[in-house]
Amino acid sequence: MKGSETIDGGALARRLGWFSLGLGMAHLIAGRQVGRAMGIEARSGLLRAYGLREIATGVGILSRGAPAPWIWGRLAGDAMDIATLVPALARGNPGRG
Repeated sequence: MKGSETIDGGALARRLGWFSLGLGMAHLIAGRQVGRAMGIEARSGLLRAYGLREIATGVGILSRGAPAPWIWGRLAGDAMDIATLVPALARGNPGRG
């Protein structure tokens, strides 16, 4: 972006919606590979479920209604994602790096 250009809230919400759709598809289609890369392959089913949640919030954000509740839902989902990833940071996890 150039110096004084700004993104309005609607444009930012749309970008977040499209990002959610893409991330959700990646988790849904390649849940096992994503899990393996993170050292939590045993949780690939959970990662796929998180992908469905990402897709749902992306669709909600991009719908004609108010995106704010969907954005808050996505934020709550991100907190769940972080809680899932914390065990992957354990020193004994071979996929930690």
